[in-house]
Amino acid sequence: MMAMLSEIRFLRKLQSYDPTALPDELVHAEEVAHEGLKEARTAIIQMRANTVREMGLGPALAAAFDHFLDRTGLAGDFAADPEAARFGDDRAETLLRMAHEALRNIERHSRATRATVRLRMTDPRHLELSVEDNGIGFDPSALNSGHYGIVGLREQAELIGAALRIDSRINAGTKLTVSLPLSPIPFAPRA
Repeated sequence: MMAMLSEIRFLRKLQSYDPTALPDELVHAEEVAHEGLKEARTAIIQMRANTVREMGLGPALAAAFDHFLDRTGLAGDFAADPEAARFGDDRAETLLRMAHEALRNIERHSRATRATVRLRMTDPRHLELSVEDNGIGFDPSALNSGHYGIVGLREQAELIGAALRIDSRINAGTKLTVSLPLSPIPFAPRA
């Protein structure tokens, strides 16, 4: 929606300053609208499909990763510990959404040729999800205005009590790691 809003604002300015460029820019606006519609439909399908609770996080991640590889043509590897793969509460749904966002970032920005997704138990009380690529990398501390993917990932991790780490260097790829303690979240009764 933000991309469409920006495009409409640009078209208004362009109409006044360079009306001959308007047809080409309208084609671009249509492409932006189609991409936004496709993303919205994908998000709705993901929300409707309660795959994590039905199958567990491992199979849901594997299906999402297979879809990603088919769509992008990238090479990739997926691995999940059996115990980690069975995880399926509300936090697992958030982890799946985070993996989707990480894969979208790889597709849009990384110029990678390979991606890897791993789900494992680091000990009996901690689950770890990692998404890695061999792309161009970036500086995680330099957030671009108008891009909210990393901000959203940090917020989602915080909501479920997980730690998020993003390791990336220019021309050395990116690795996103989410570490989730599986002990129950303490309940604080209302006063």
